Amino acid sequence: MLTFAAPSVAWAGGFEVPDLGTVGIGRGGAFTARADNLSAFHYNPAGLAKQSGPHVLLSGNAVYLSNRFTRSGSGETVVPSGNDPGVGVLDPAMDVNTGDPFTTSENDAQFGPSPLFVFSWGDVGVKGLSLQAGVVPPVGFGKHRWSDTGPQRYTITDGDFLFFAGGAGVSYRVNRYFSVGANFLVGRFTADFKLHTRSSTSGAQLNEDLPDDAISTVKVADRFVPSANLGVMSQPLDFLELGLSVRLPYRTKAVGTLGYVPAAAMADATLASKSRVDLTQTFPTVVRAGARYVHARFDIEVDYVFENYASVDEVGVKFSNPDGDFSPADELGIGPDDPDLLYLDSLGTGQAFTPLIATPVPLRFRDVHQIRLGSDVEVWPEHLTLRAGGFVASSAYPANHATYTIRFPYSNQLGIGGGMTWHVIDELDLSAGFLHIFQRDVTVSAGQAQANSFRPLDDQNIYGNIVNNGRYEMSMHIFGLSAEIHPLAGRARRASKEPRP
Repeated sequence: MLTFAAPSVAWAGGFEVPDLGTVGIGRGGAFTARADNLSAFHYNPAGLAKQSGPHVLLSGNAVYLSNRFTRSGSGETVVPSGNDPGVGVLDPAMDVNTGDPFTTSENDAQFGPSPLFVFSWGDVGVKGLSLQAGVVPPVGFGKHRWSDTGPQRYTITDGDFLFFAGGAGVSYRVNRYFSVGANFLVGRFTADFKLHTRSSTSGAQLNEDLPDDAISTVKVADRFVPSANLGVMSQPLDFLELGLSVRLPYRTKAVGTLGYVPAAAMADATLASKSRVDLTQTFPTVVRAGARYVHARFDIEVDYVFENYASVDEVGVKFSNPDGDFSPADELGIGPDDPDLLYLDSLGTGQAFTPLIATPVPLRFRDVHQIRLGSDVEVWPEHLTLRAGGFVASSAYPANHATYTIRFPYSNQLGIGGGMTWHVIDELDLSAGFLHIFQRDVTVSAGQAQANSFRPLDDQNIYGNIVNNGRYEMSMHIFGLSAEIHPLAGRARRASKEPRP
């Protein structure tokens, strides 16, 4: 029996690379209480009520991610819980194909874009009322290009994961003491990825020799993933601003198909029917709270960010026959009579079938906590602003990193950023930003991710070699450029200076 476990998109939390927008990354992600440009669409929509007239933000971040993995096996027998110890298989301490220690694997897809577009119009009919629309890109890194023969191949070889959301909203500034905003968002999730699976079910054949590797390809999509971003702001004192925002969870239910290339040892194997893959995952609630000290020439903001990743225990994966019209009993008169199962025609002759059982991917995440600090300084008033900031963030993984993999190479982090805005003319601001994320190497010695999960239909125990033990090295750089356009700002400024008749 062949089973399969699927990776998921590298979104965040622990994986939400802080954050979006050029100004935001320059402030280390501390922008909840300030929120005075159009990237407030992401950080705190209540801030959009600060602006009057039409405004357009075109922003693009480029993420550079270095992701390396040096695998190490335990060399011990892997025994599923609740089973006779004799059932276990030997987890290799070295690459069985070479007899040498595992080589270091590296993701060759190291750059990824993160564009942001927002339009807003303030004081629409009612002073303090703002309408807005925008497209929010993914804030993680979803490209994977790894070796087809590397020791990471049971986790992933190739993959493109994309999640972005678009939506519209409204903000209203009642007075300096209270502003409120809400954006209603619809996300789109797509995944197209490939990894190796094992074609054999027992004994030494589990030990990862390449001729027994099959290749599985999954293509899934969920084109309607609703959510919302809610925010409030207040300025109780001239020198103090407060902000709070909540992004509600995204819950994806992606549906697609499975492609299967058999191993050399089972070259005639093929899927017995059409395939369906259901992949479910939650991007959890994110709460941001900030306080900002305001001065005529500078500000200082501190934010606390909470990401409810403890609600994310696994990525759900299920295979089935979408037409529900095939089971071995139809062909042979014997076998499990479940037309919803997806079967492999093991010999390609219609004489032997094995069900393909998808095992959920364990994550067992914890909540993530972040502290962010940022500041802007007007070094040349009305012309040039410099900024700097940083953050510290806890890991979403369990304390022993047992479920840590190259799909999500993020642990406890420290980020340091900086940037500038040039107020070119009243109608145009140009900004640049940079954020570097530091992370210590992570060593996993009690891994739980496995090459395959071999089990009978009613057995939840997991069989297979541990494939996520080893050392993980990660570094990340985020570069950003943006233009914010204010078409009527010059006219409004000139009007304000005209003498009254």
